[in-house]
Amino acid sequence: MLIKKELCFLAIPCLISAQSVKIQPQIEAQECTHQFRIPAFGDFPCPDVFNCNDGHPHVCNHQRDGSSQRCTNCDDDDEIQFNQDCPHDPHPMRSCPWAQ
Repeated sequence: MLIKKELCFLAIPCLISAQSVKIQPQIEAQECTHQFRIPAFGDFPCPDVFNCNDGHPHVCNHQRDGSSQRCTNCDDDDEIQFNQDCPHDPHPMRSCPWAQ
């Protein structure tokens, strides 16, 4: 019982001081206007959607070789042009990736 009492005496000042710690609010992220874009080459995820056997819609996300216009500020890709077809085309029903 004495140990519990000592732990409480040690814990209470820590809890009180923890409440007084001043934390700076996070600066809200400013939206990027994508003013400057450069050509980028590499693998990009397939954006096609398929339905699994359970009926859920899923994005394919298979990595495909291609090119895009990439924002120099936030790395956003636009105008993605794929150099190869997705091996899952025409994206038939598959087992659910969420199933365990």
